[in-house]
Amino acid sequence: MNTKFLRYLSIYSLVVFIFVILSPIGSTGANKSDPVIDLSLKPTKREFKVDKMVPGDWATRTLTVQNNGNKDFSYQMTSSYLEGNNKFYNQLDLRVESQNQILFDGKLENFEGLKSRSLDYSTEEDITITVTFPYESGNEYQGLATSVLFTFVAEGDTPPPPPTSSDLDLDITLTGSCDLATATFENNSKKRSTIKPTYELRYSETDDFTTSEKIELENQKSISLKKGESDSINFTPTKTGFYKISAKHSKGKELSNELYVDMTDCDTPPPEPPVDVQLSSLFSGTCEEMTLTYTNESDSDTSISPSYEVYWKESGDAKQGVKITQYDQTDRFSVDQGDSHTLTMKPELPGNYVVKTTYELDGETVEMWSEPVTIPTNCDSDVPEDPEDPGDPGDETPETPDNPGDEPGDDGDPEQPGEPGDGDDGNPGEPGEPGDGVEGETPTPSPEPTPEDGSLPQTGEAAPTAFYIIGSLLMLGGATLYGITYRRRKIE
Repeated sequence: MNTKFLRYLSIYSLVVFIFVILSPIGSTGANKSDPVIDLSLKPTKREFKVDKMVPGDWATRTLTVQNNGNKDFSYQMTSSYLEGNNKFYNQLDLRVESQNQILFDGKLENFEGLKSRSLDYSTEEDITITVTFPYESGNEYQGLATSVLFTFVAEGDTPPPPPTSSDLDLDITLTGSCDLATATFENNSKKRSTIKPTYELRYSETDDFTTSEKIELENQKSISLKKGESDSINFTPTKTGFYKISAKHSKGKELSNELYVDMTDCDTPPPEPPVDVQLSSLFSGTCEEMTLTYTNESDSDTSISPSYEVYWKESGDAKQGVKITQYDQTDRFSVDQGDSHTLTMKPELPGNYVVKTTYELDGETVEMWSEPVTIPTNCDSDVPEDPEDPGDPGDETPETPDNPGDEPGDDGDPEQPGEPGDGDDGNPGEPGEPGDGVEGETPTPSPEPTPEDGSLPQTGEAAPTAFYIIGSLLMLGGATLYGITYRRRKIE
């Protein structure tokens, strides 16, 4: 009996021992009876640093939010300024997207967080964040940097403490070029505190300042900034590379900003001022003559050989007219510095004239146009008219009577009535020519003087009324003279 009892007791004890060993004493994993909230991010780094950007640049980062717990939850996303230049931070734009849906699009400083988003357990979703440096930003943001911290909090989870950055109250900027660079310090503290930063300037050929050299500033000075105040230090870069200004104060960590300078922009000597080579033209004209004068007004001893063409149009812009070939240049000429050369030509038609001039300068063709000259259509009307003698009688032939036998003879001498005139055969019915009669009895019109401008004298076509009246008077006088002479001869 004792042996069997001990045997049963041993088996029972072994079973109880195994049960105790295998039974869990505490929960080591998630289960339905003990809900667990587990939010994680990939990548785990939530800081977004923005630096070395130029207007128009952007940076994109995708964060994966994971629910590794055993319970569905909702989460929120917020952002906060971490460090760097606060003005640069406020200038940036932010865009937040998820599953092809825009969750926020505006200024980074105006982002107050996302509305609660639900996420099932054992699932995940991507949040795409894009920070843009606006294209229209000015040069005052050159070389600035800033950092933003994105925070994700699930409902029921303990939110992380707000970011602490003791440099929120000091901004430092570094701007300039090869001529002059400026480091500016500004106290942006919200409290009435005075900042006395210490600073140094270093140089490196690359943007890696692991190996760099310190630059001693000639105008090194102590800086003390009250709330809202700023101060700056200028220096002149001496070689191409990266310049870094670093500063810190008693209550903050070190701040820095960088500037790249290319000295080739300053090593290149300024271009020599161009030599002023100039040819002027003066075009004028009247009804009788057009004059074109070239003058070499160059600053240097330069000779210019121009070519010219004359264009004409009856009205309107002569540049759009026709080229007058009769004025084409027949010989080449040069105009030395300070000298002039004058050409003359006679206008053939009324209208507008203009001269196109070209000449070579440093391998290039220079073209210029003169001012237009207008030749009026009434150039001939400028000749004064003689109302008493508009014609040119000297060129006219006296009219011959219808009956040549009635012409007076050539013996118009009253003392010798019996003698016939020249060519007279003694027949009293056939007198001589009128030109052979008595001197002074036949009126002879005086010739009209030729106008000085070379135009033709006025004719009966220009003054028909006066011409016909004078012609009629001459015919009447001639007939009267003929009748008197004929009767005298008949009586004698």
